[in-house]
Amino acid sequence: MRPAKYFGILLAILPALAPGQDRDSIRIQMESVEEAGATRVEVWCENLAFRARSFTYELRLERQDEDGNISSSVQGGSFSLPGGSAKLLCTTSVNRLEEDYFMAQLRVYESARLVAAASKVEGQRYFGKLSPVSREKVQDSQREESGGADILLLDQTRTRAGRDFFYAFQEAWEPPAEARDYVIRIEELPFRGMASWARIFIDEGQAFEYPLQPQPQFIEELARLAAAAVNRELEIREETKKSLEREDKEGSGLY
Repeated sequence: MRPAKYFGILLAILPALAPGQDRDSIRIQMESVEEAGATRVEVWCENLAFRARSFTYELRLERQDEDGNISSSVQGGSFSLPGGSAKLLCTTSVNRLEEDYFMAQLRVYESARLVAAASKVEGQRYFGKLSPVSREKVQDSQREESGGADILLLDQTRTRAGRDFFYAFQEAWEPPAEARDYVIRIEELPFRGMASWARIFIDEGQAFEYPLQPQPQFIEELARLAAAAVNRELEIREETKKSLEREDKEGSGLY
């Protein structure tokens, strides 16, 4: 068995209270260790304040193989830390090959307020390591299923509130005319109790995140905000594409 290989250490510190209370913060460390046929994730948390505090955490893991098969899990819990102390929150393993896509995403909350976050990504999501020809076949097939749309919208919600949000987003969203060849994924993650989070990804990048509430008026307003956020991100990406194309055409001017 080959020795374990460390391939990522992540730190994140965010203020937990009002501005100016810099000492009232926490430090989280998420360490990913590559082992034979698996990835082990260890999460540590340190309370930098002088007082004892109580938190909850949510750790989401996702793996995707080269055939596009996805497996995911979410775990979490509550914990307390005396002032100035640290503890190991959790250790978990995911079976995966080194070339598989892998994502670990951690969030820590204090009184329902997000106070720290960290993430780790290895590999390429969605198409994995499919050949360019196979990738194009998958894209063509999905476009046919979606009516030939240039932007593929995927629903990965889990609850009625999540599906209502997806449909409200469809109703509110009008994609920029110049936007082409994007995959927009709307997913829903469980939270404490009956609550959940709505997240929107454009290809591999997260464009929007907000906690869901089941009230229709709230969902409609949230969908409008999400549609605006997605379009802002698409416009930025299209402008970046145009800028790169102009640079390629103009060249450096050096001979």
